Amino acid sequence: MAIQPCAKSTGISCRSLKFGDSTGTCFVYYDQENNEYIVTAKHVIDGIGTNGKIQIYHENSWKNLNVEILYHKNKEIDIAVMTSKTRIIANPQAVSYSIGNISIGQDTFFLGFPYGIISNIGLDSNANFPLPFLKKGVCSSIIPKNGQTILYLDGHNNPGFSGGPVCFQNLRTKKYQIAAVVSAYRLNNPQRIMDENGKRTNLTYMENSGIVISYSIEHVEEIIDEKLI
Repeated sequence: MAIQPCAKSTGISCRSLKFGDSTGTCFVYYDQENNEYIVTAKHVIDGIGTNGKIQIYHENSWKNLNVEILYHKNKEIDIAVMTSKTRIIANPQAVSYSIGNISIGQDTFFLGFPYGIISNIGLDSNANFPLPFLKKGVCSSIIPKNGQTILYLDGHNNPGFSGGPVCFQNLRTKKYQIAAVVSAYRLNNPQRIMDENGKRTNLTYMENSGIVISYSIEHVEEIIDEKLI
């Protein structure tokens, strides 16, 4: 069964994505000609190549979507951009895609579907697509390095948010912008597990450090521009 987005879509662009055993998040990017591109983290669809089939959750089931996949020439950038003959948002609202004017210490939020959890709340207002989870973060640092721009957040990321958008309110224009694509979270160094007597064992664990790693939305633009050259 094909995806049939309806005209009453609210413009919320997040979709729950599945490829093989991997689940994550994707969202849409529109260029000036209103062409639709589907954005996710590259590792979510690892192994798909340049053409393949993903699944999008719609109307309480997973539906197939044939896509062409574009990657950045910088292999370290964890972003994939997909095109499809089927649009997943019929009537999108205007969104600004830019990391510009974000401030260190500013509140941000990121959207996604952690652990593949799907809610049926709000389906009628969102073209029968599930609404994503929303989590808050603080812009901790922006580091350009080796041709890539990484936005670090102080927040708590979970598996399943990969590929979702990082958003913030531009304090100058008061409008919301999509600044980056969620990639991963930093793990701390291995910690020893103690036994019941408080002595260290040979077992270790790694925990979420609270540092969220995301790649600037400018890299999506670069991927699309490379295709058009």
